[in-house]
Amino acid sequence: MATVQEIADLRILINESEDAEPFTDVRLGLTLDGVDGDQSAAAAIAWRQKAASYADLVNVKEGQSQRDLGALYKQAMDMANSFDANGSAVLTAARPRTRAIVRPE
Repeated sequence: MATVQEIADLRILINESEDAEPFTDVRLGLTLDGVDGDQSAAAAIAWRQKAASYADLVNVKEGQSQRDLGALYKQAMDMANSFDANGSAVLTAARPRTRAIVRPE
């Protein structure tokens, strides 16, 4: 079971300070439990969830005002990938692995 401190630390990593949907303390605790307390793995999952919620946003331009809402998806995925790059054992264990091909002589 994730501790209060672990959930608070995860909130910092995902930039969510409020205990509100969709990132409630219960949900974040379950995410942490699902990855054996691995903060990087939990943060990568949360950032992917954020990216999914941004996927349908579009860029808006009205007169001189412009909002590049489509960039939110890319930025969230960049954050998820940065946590993946930490080499989390939980995340890398599920990936396919290959070995060097040795050709017979």
